Amino acid sequence: SRQPEMIDFLISNGAALSIGDAARTGKTGLVEAFIVLDPLLVDLGRSSGWTPLFSSAGWGHMDVAKTLLAHGADVNAVSLHGNTALHSAASAGNAEIATLLLDHGAHVDVGTDDGTTALHRAAWQRNSKMVSLLLERSANREIADSHGNHPLELALAQEGTKVDGWGEAPAVDAEVIRMLST
Repeated sequence: SRQPEMIDFLISNGAALSIGDAARTGKTGLVEAFIVLDPLLVDLGRSSGWTPLFSSAGWGHMDVAKTLLAHGADVNAVSLHGNTALHSAASAGNAEIATLLLDHGAHVDVGTDDGTTALHRAAWQRNSKMVSLLLERSANREIADSHGNHPLELALAQEGTKVDGWGEAPAVDAEVIRMLST
């Protein structure tokens, strides 16, 4: 992605950017500067958009996530549609950031507005590393989303099959199915 270069260009030309822009593009120094100016920005976007921690988790910016947590970001802050930073990390397959979030008290089984947990996201993505991490942290594999889907059912969906609330299934991963079956 060329997003960081675009942000650098915008900054050098005087554009106004948000802490969310800085978090999404991995600009740790800029994130820190925003927080110094206004410590409440650390959780900007709760309920109405994406928090900076959500953005950094989804885009894989570990240093930004660490900075936000060091400045008191709420690891369980709920953003748009009930998503948390852990949902974002799970969707993007960022197991290292998911570990950081869990180590800072992220609730492993929190559901979005439609009941989706991080384990649902990892199962759908067929991400064995993330599924393993979440199960090691006691994720409940029996939780169903609002469409009645359990993580194992999502993992079992054959490639190309349309699944309510999820879209078209990616290729099946036997290791993910094995982990969710035991």
